Amino acid sequence: MLISMDMSMRSSGLIALSSTDEIVDMAVIKTSKDDFPDYNEDLIQYITDQTVNFIYDQDQYQDAFVIEGLAFAAKSAFRDVLAGIYWSVRCTIRRRFPSMPIGSVPVASWRSKVLNKDDRKYAKENFTPKSEAIKIATVNKLPEEINEKFLDYIQNKGYDKKSIYDLTDAYFLGKYRNSL
Repeated sequence: MLISMDMSMRSSGLIALSSTDEIVDMAVIKTSKDDFPDYNEDLIQYITDQTVNFIYDQDQYQDAFVIEGLAFAAKSAFRDVLAGIYWSVRCTIRRRFPSMPIGSVPVASWRSKVLNKDDRKYAKENFTPKSEAIKIATVNKLPEEINEKFLDYIQNKGYDKKSIYDLTDAYFLGKYRNSL
């Protein structure tokens, strides 16, 4: 089983994926500015702890981990916090599961297998808000039963609908890793 992780400061997606790409479990780690107003080490530690708890909650043996790589072209003022989350999660997994491989896959690598050039062009021309066009197009590529499973999870947790982006990214990241 593969644990696939799309990490961010406010909403991280985690998917436990079988070798046949069946979803075994999923989680979204939500944080708020009220709980972590300073984007500090407490935020990084909370996300790391929740990620490790998700891993320990799995009944099946994990074969590997994959985490979405850092986007160095990102324009966020909080790139250092994102890098902190990335490295904190990686280092903690390495310490707790030393024999398990941890892969890092750039978003462009896995997303290019989901959306071709025409798909991306169509999304940018037709979906709004423009800042979410690629994310919307990626969600639209989900198999219907996976989309429904994600929407049910989000609704049951009381999360906003944008949480599907995190689960979708983790899902396709895991599928990409399983295909290698």
